[in-house]
Amino acid sequence: AIEEYERTRDDLGNASGSGEVNTGGPVTVLGCSHKTFMNGKPHPFNGTKGVVGLRRWIEKVEQVFEICKCAEEDKTKFKSMMTTEYCPATEIQRIEQELWTLTLRGDDIEAYNNRFLELALMCPDLVPNEKKKIERYMKGFPERIKGNITSARPMTLHETVDLARELVEHRC
Repeated sequence: AIEEYERTRDDLGNASGSGEVNTGGPVTVLGCSHKTFMNGKPHPFNGTKGVVGLRRWIEKVEQVFEICKCAEEDKTKFKSMMTTEYCPATEIQRIEQELWTLTLRGDDIEAYNNRFLELALMCPDLVPNEKKKIERYMKGFPERIKGNITSARPMTLHETVDLARELVEHRC
């Protein structure tokens, strides 16, 4: 994946599309090169911890992207290539299904919150915005809690999580 990323980066340096490298003057570098990225000393990735390990590794690598001032397009392309290589479709489907069916078990609101946030991070297409995150988060609660949350009309996921925590802890 890294080699493919670097080949793609090299192609961007050929802005004229002629197949020739511009040697007539300074070339504006778009994004960051593999060398610049590696100088940021990213954590190594060995591909053994599945989707969860990859997502956590990507979070750490994003810090290196910021330090290296990598273009958003480069970050997205790199993340996509790594996800394609290390996240089997069956694993992604399993995680999406878990997010879709996640429910509060007993009164363990912290376990529910932690797992929901982890799954939401791994399934950005299922919860692409704040409204969808709130809707999906609320579906995991019993009706009595859902009703109380809905009537409070929280505007952010953070507000929703705080309200749910309070409701569960006070057994509303």
